[in-house]
Amino acid sequence: MRNLPRSYEYLVDQLGATVLRGYNVLGDGTPQALLPLLTGKKEQELPEARRGFPGATTVDRHPWIWNELRRVGYVTQVQLSFTCHCCQ
Repeated sequence: MRNLPRSYEYLVDQLGATVLRGYNVLGDGTPQALLPLLTGKKEQELPEARRGFPGATTVDRHPWIWNELRRVGYVTQVQLSFTCHCCQ
């Protein structure tokens, strides 16, 4: 990591972090970037989940990696951060 070499070294050497070398975005947006990483499938291969589209369901039907990890005994957690401006 050319911009933060000491941070990179700490993450890898001290914390045992995994570096995703060769990670590629498969489309133009967040779903196209994250769905393959978290499900192993491209957006087109998954059930329709976009609100307002015919036959759309929730993303609960997607084969999320954490479901497989839970099945084999791992404890999983998803942390989402966002700022809500609606109450200000």
